[in-house]
Amino acid sequence: MLLTSVPPGLLAQYLVVLVAGDVEFNDTTIARLDEALRRGSTVLISERHRDALSERLKALAKRGRLEVLQPWINPATGRPTAIADERLARLARELLPVEILGDPIQFQINRTRTGWVLELVNNRGVAKKPGEPAVIDPQARACVTLKPKLRFTSAREWRSKVVHERAKETLLEIGPGQSEFVEFVTR
Repeated sequence: MLLTSVPPGLLAQYLVVLVAGDVEFNDTTIARLDEALRRGSTVLISERHRDALSERLKALAKRGRLEVLQPWINPATGRPTAIADERLARLARELLPVEILGDPIQFQINRTRTGWVLELVNNRGVAKKPGEPAVIDPQARACVTLKPKLRFTSAREWRSKVVHERAKETLLEIGPGQSEFVEFVTR
């Protein structure tokens, strides 16, 4: 989201706020970050943001957990990134409601009125060239284990409708190019 147009109170709903890109630290932006820090959010900034904040940095740092991230170059791409893989992995271990183990997989987690929904996407095994049909490698399945870190009454796979009652872990196999949604009901 753009810090210049974020509504009051919205940033403070997030456990972590990663400030990335070119940011104008005007009075409105400072007020939103200040509110998030006061309400318990951790705010992560780059050295460039630290320098841009100048004297305002001290006031923000007194409000809560403000962390200046060290510069990091992604070894796979040779390009700088907003946050190091190791720091991002530590945040995931500390904050996500479900641990995802096994094969590499793309995922997103969303809160619902009754718990959490995970979308798991297996990006492996599908090759597509312009003007040609997709070629699928049926061996490129992703096997993952979901280990909830919270109490839940059930976990339900939306596609297969399989329900897992309070299992300590849920095993899934996701085909190449396929996705799966798993809903963890906590109330």
